[in-house]
Amino acid sequence: MKSKKINFEVMIEGFAFLFAFATLVIALCAFIPTDSKGEANTGDFDSTPFNDGWTVEVNGNKSSVTLPKDMGLRTGDEIVMTNTLPGDLSDGMSLLFRTSSEDIRIYIDGELRESYATEDFDRMSYYLPSAYVVAEVEGHDAGKEIKVMITAKG
Repeated sequence: MKSKKINFEVMIEGFAFLFAFATLVIALCAFIPTDSKGEANTGDFDSTPFNDGWTVEVNGNKSSVTLPKDMGLRTGDEIVMTNTLPGDLSDGMSLLFRTSSEDIRIYIDGELRESYATEDFDRMSYYLPSAYVVAEVEGHDAGKEIKVMITAKG
């Protein structure tokens, strides 16, 4: 009877050791960088602000601004923001925009690169919730015009 109890304790210790070892292996694998396109791993990227030099047109009025800026939009207002992309772009870079109850379309050199708008989704309500919109850029986009069109929805 005593030998069964000892074997059971040894088995539990073995499972505990195996569980701890598996946890350690998974944790180590999580920190090994991968080359997954579009996925930023911890410590694998730098960010550079792209806030200066924007021209903003709201209801026909143009002005130069530094972002972020509260434009005091009302429902239905449309904004067109333009700038020139930096000359040091390389493949695999991205531009990140945050939208809150707004439709957004991002054009680079006249080509629609990314959009997040009510009509992009089936059965979507009148406005979209807050979201981050990422537009990927490549080295050949350096120095080209970027145009961001925003429509206030809420």
